[in-house]
Amino acid sequence: LTMDPFEVRMQFLGLIRKLNASQQSIQKVVAFALKYFSRCGEDLWECIIEECQKGSINHRINILYFLDSLCETSLLAKAHQPPEQKQANNALYVDYVSRDLSQIVECVVPVGRQGLPNLPSTKQV
Repeated sequence: LTMDPFEVRMQFLGLIRKLNASQQSIQKVVAFALKYFSRCGEDLWECIIEECQKGSINHRINILYFLDSLCETSLLAKAHQPPEQKQANNALYVDYVSRDLSQIVECVVPVGRQGLPNLPSTKQV
């Protein structure tokens, strides 16, 4: 039973909204994002950016931790792909992250006092 893109998006939004700083929570969302990358990667990336813009300041740092893990897992997955597939997928979500990184950091560490709690962790990531 396969999900259509709308169902994938709704399920992903449900997962990302429940995201917390635990590795278990992060890995669950990473696994889902990678599973549906080939069919819905761009759509899921839009969900990530939207959630990063509207979530609480605490939720935004959890999204950043998730993105760190997503990039790491994407690169590992790419390393284990057969050579003919490596060209097709590039580095999965890594390309999106590198393209939109400054926008993500601006969301996670907004200007002013409200962004201060996330600043040290963001620098680490």
